[in-house]
Amino acid sequence: MLLDDVSANAYVKCFDECEIRPERLAAVDKDINIIIANRVQYETASKLVNGVPWYIIAVIHGRECSYNFRCHLANGDPLVDKRGVPIPTHHIPRGLRAKTWPEGVVIAFKQVGMFGWSSNHIANLLYMVERYNGFGYRRFNILSPYVWSFTTKYIRGLFVADGRYSSSARDGNAGCAAILKRMIQRGILVRKGNEMVEPVNNASVSVEASAVTASTAAIEVPLSDVATVIDEATHVLLPAKATTLPSPSNGTIIDPSEVIAHDLMVLLGALLSWISVHILVHGGVMGEAVHWLVGAFGLFAGSMQAAIAVYLRQLTVRGTNKNVQAIIGVD
Repeated sequence: MLLDDVSANAYVKCFDECEIRPERLAAVDKDINIIIANRVQYETASKLVNGVPWYIIAVIHGRECSYNFRCHLANGDPLVDKRGVPIPTHHIPRGLRAKTWPEGVVIAFKQVGMFGWSSNHIANLLYMVERYNGFGYRRFNILSPYVWSFTTKYIRGLFVADGRYSSSARDGNAGCAAILKRMIQRGILVRKGNEMVEPVNNASVSVEASAVTASTAAIEVPLSDVATVIDEATHVLLPAKATTLPSPSNGTIIDPSEVIAHDLMVLLGALLSWISVHILVHGGVMGEAVHWLVGAFGLFAGSMQAAIAVYLRQLTVRGTNKNVQAIIGVD
């Protein structure tokens, strides 16, 4: 036990009494579907942090990163920039920044002093989650929405920014208690006394819940691959679609804005060519060599940029590469 009996009993009592609000049940099920689809990643991360339950890592991942494997578990910041360089964040010391999601999990749990917390007692699990986020809500005499949002134990009150509390704001995400309670209801976890254990046949648990449809399935992302896909149906915020596209030939990153730049270069090349021809026809002899040179450059630049632009359009619009098709959703 991490807690004394009084504190433990208080957590268990709240968990027993709370109910998931009916209007929020579908949203909770969507979150759980995402968690189950990515369970392998969470189980692997559990081993890296010496036994912190995989489902606790999962619910914290949902709260901090909206299940985005390209974000740091410590605070939801992006892990790396386009060059693969870790992005500075005031929460993570320079020497402890992570390049991959598993590294970020290890760093995050060490930062909050929870590395190796492997208890599966309900009170300890809820305490772990609240401690991870902080105990600031206790100063305002409300239960933390990080834990209790979407349940009958939470109505309103939210830190809308660091150090800024609003008594009227409401948390729009599922709290960890709601997700854990629903996991028990769906048979993903089993409650034995005051402990959470896994059923023997847990591997066969379906991603679907009876209250939701199969359209809420999420995409499983290998730990070694931080490039993932947006799934609007399950609000998985994995920003690959709107930012960059991988080249099929060498794996380098191509910014879609370059397509626009290439088109502009085509127009520039054509304009230079027209100006050069116009001056050659109507201008004097002394400027002929210079303008021939300008015209030749214009024609060369225009033809080259046109070829590149056509290639990029074929790559992104026609979907000649399967990886690009997966990212931009080309059928």
